[in-house]
Parts: sequence; structure tokens; C-alpha cells
Amino acid sequence: MTPPSANTSIRPVQELGRRCYCGSAALFGQCCWPVIDQQRDAPTAETLMRSRFSAYCIQNEAHLLRSWAPSTRPSRVSFSTIQEWLGLEIRSTFQGGLLDQTGRVEFVASFETAVSESGPRAESAIHELSSFERHEGRWVYVNGVHDPDF
Repeated sequence: MTPPSANTSIRPVQELGRRCYCGSAALFGQCCWPVIDQQRDAPTAETLMRSRFSAYCIQNEAHLLRSWAPSTRPSRVSFSTIQEWLGLEIRSTFQGGLLDQTGRVEFVASFETAVSESGPRAESAIHELSSFERHEGRWVYVNGVHDPDF
């Protein structure tokens, strides 16, 4: 496991030894962290989707912006102090493989929110069909449709 780069924000280094946020059986330091930390590119759209979910979990704005298509990228990503990501379920993928130029990933990301930092918490979820494309040889997130109607 490579420790976090000096220019990358992450929770304590011990997080690298925990099970990955994306829900895979792998350790975070061997699953999504190498993509977030630019040690390797995501080979598929699904791998990028998983790394982006993990980046939201650890509030890593740099990876989220870097992995967003320039044509749709916001100037910054905001994080909530009263929201905690709980899990990721990949429902389906279409294309987005090693030789593809575009792909889509359908997922459900569950989270908890509170009215205030000490208030009661409620579970909710985002159901999205995300679009990805290759930009300069790397997978990037383009956009997503929430609550897709199939």
C-alpha cells in the first residue's frame, strides 16, 4: 500500500487497510485508493464509478474534479457535514470496458443525513444512470440521470 500523497486529502492512513468503500471485498488501499491517488488509471467505467463513490466517502475533491469530463465539470465539489455515505450497489453496466470509448453504469448509492450535526438521522439513496467517456485515453464521468425510468 502506498501512503497518501502530500497533495491529496484523505482520512487517516489507517483507512487504507479497511474494506473498500465501494463495496468490493478488496482493501481500500488496493482497490479504489490507487485510482484516487493517480497511481493507476481506472481500466473501466465501473472502476471509475467505484473510485468516485469512494472519493465522495473520503471527501477527495481533487479526484472527483480530475475524473469529470471537462465539458461538464463544475468548478468545485461541495461536501455535507451532516451526510454519510453508507454503500454502493452497481445495478448494471453497458459498455465501458477496456476497448470501449463510452459506457454507462447504473447504481444506487445509499447515505444517511441529519437535520443537524447532533440531530436524528434518516437513510436515503440516489439511483443514477451515469454516462462515461474516454478523454485523452482515460475514463471520465460525463453526467447522470437520477431515478432513471427503464
